[in-house]
Amino acid sequence: MWPSPFGCACDAAIWRTVFGTEQLQGAGQRVVACMRCGRTGAVVSKTSAIEGDPHDAVRVVGLEALTVAPSDLAWLGAWPRLVGDPERFEARSEDVFFLPASARFESELDLERAEGGARDAAAKRFDERLRAAGVPLEAPPASPLVRERFWFFAEAWESLRLPAETSIEALLERADPLRRPASWVAEARLPTGDRLAHVIAALIGDPDVKRRRAGLSALNMLKARSAGTFTLPDAIVDAATSRIAQLDPADDSRRYLIAVLGAFDALAAARWAR
Repeated sequence: MWPSPFGCACDAAIWRTVFGTEQLQGAGQRVVACMRCGRTGAVVSKTSAIEGDPHDAVRVVGLEALTVAPSDLAWLGAWPRLVGDPERFEARSEDVFFLPASARFESELDLERAEGGARDAAAKRFDERLRAAGVPLEAPPASPLVRERFWFFAEAWESLRLPAETSIEALLERADPLRRPASWVAEARLPTGDRLAHVIAALIGDPDVKRRRAGLSALNMLKARSAGTFTLPDAIVDAATSRIAQLDPADDSRRYLIAVLGAFDALAAARWAR
């Protein structure tokens, strides 16, 4: 990890990320904690332009401290510590494990042993792993910093409290992979494999425009779960073909449906073009 921009009383701090790293805004802001003494602080990636890059790309060159009110930091710091390298950002919830905020270790070796045990004993579902490690009981602070910069903490907390009867559309909306790690909480409650494809197919084939859009939005998650080139499952293509046939060719929602599906899988268009 880059050197921490704020001090710690330990001779050799052992830093870990708290809960996860914000990626949607591209700034890499996160909360970090020393696993020796428990000191927490908020940081953001410090970047530098790559000279001559035609796309104005930047490289991360360090970390900068963020000023956070003590009450906000206390709530953020109560979340579990992410197992493993604090500079790593996992793309799959299956690879994410936690230790409680109260965990303390005298050495890197002790910490690594505990992290190995956390992986071995972890629950299968992401939301269950998070609950088991412990999250704040209190609602997120209303401060702009928590709600905007550290929105993923607040969003995950809210998703953990969704009632059992929450609609599939609401879960799919919260499971947008662009909003990870918070999205993994809702995603954990969704069906897996072919069952998920059939749920999305039912939405895409629905007469209601809003439900169809919910199904189309969920294709991002389906694609994120796939390996290699993404191909629309037969169930989705069949449902879309049926709905397209029933819509007026002049209907904007029909054109939108075809455009979105074609963007995900250009070859599938041959199925409903006949």
